[in-house]
Amino acid sequence: MLFLFTSWLFYEWIFWFPSRDQMILSHSLKEKEKPKLEVRRGLATSDLNPIGRVEIEGKVYEARSVLGFVAKGDSIEVEKEDGFELQVKRIEC
Repeated sequence: MLFLFTSWLFYEWIFWFPSRDQMILSHSLKEKEKPKLEVRRGLATSDLNPIGRVEIEGKVYEARSVLGFVAKGDSIEVEKEDGFELQVKRIEC
């Protein structure tokens, strides 16, 4: 009985466990499907020195300033999306 169970477990592992290439492929496909921010400008809702919060289209995001200090209320532009954090720079309106 133990032999049958072990054989079945080995069979499941060999034929149903995704290969390393399949896992890498599925991970890269998920990253391509990630939604991008269409509106790339907003306002700083806190001081960014260099990390703070910004508002874009009514949503608040965690952001990092790439070019130094950004004061609360300054207009910003998104340079890069890095996971859950945005990299932004201050712009003149």
